[in-house]
Amino acid sequence: MRSSFVRVILGVCVFACIGGVAWAGRNKALGSVAQANNALIDNQTALAGADVYACDVLDTDNYGNLRVQFHGSQIVLGTSSESVLDGSPDSVHVIIVNGSTSFSAPSSTVLLIDTPAGELREASGGAYTGTVTITGPKELIVSAVRGDITLTAGGILHTVPAGKAARVTFDHAAFFGCRKPGYSQLSNPHKIGFYLIGAAVAGAAVYAGVHELDESPTKLN
Repeated sequence: MRSSFVRVILGVCVFACIGGVAWAGRNKALGSVAQANNALIDNQTALAGADVYACDVLDTDNYGNLRVQFHGSQIVLGTSSESVLDGSPDSVHVIIVNGSTSFSAPSSTVLLIDTPAGELREASGGAYTGTVTITGPKELIVSAVRGDITLTAGGILHTVPAGKAARVTFDHAAFFGCRKPGYSQLSNPHKIGFYLIGAAVAGAAVYAGVHELDESPTKLN
């Protein structure tokens, strides 16, 4: 009886320890705010130096911008923009909801961009910088500032060459929620329209964001 009781206690302790580790992992900061102007994190004023976590909602108003740094990568939200964070400190996911978001990373394994149309990565797994601009309820523009950026949707791969932009249309409802950390791929069974539209284009605020990415202490070589 005593040995059975001891085994039960040990089992509970092991479970608690494992659960505690998992919980701690989920609550690790993904990164921190580098610059903020008229911006919110979960409806609270965003301040430079504040930590950001999985499932945080990032917002800017008509005059706002927000730059968030992760481990070697970062994003910049332009005016009237919204994105949701997910993933883990080793692999941050950014879910684009509205407006324009610039991004820069040494690889798409450390920073993954989810759009309503599909998932963005760098074609060869290398460094990439770009922007996603939501231009309508079922339309967006992907600009590849540096690196060839691929969009995966419905098992089909589309490529935006470096220095180019593409208009993407989709006929399904966008997904804006936060998933569990560690989610590795956006599964999208719907068809999309993909049209290269020439040189990379974006609003002035987004270009300013890309400039900040390239001039920041986490600048990629």
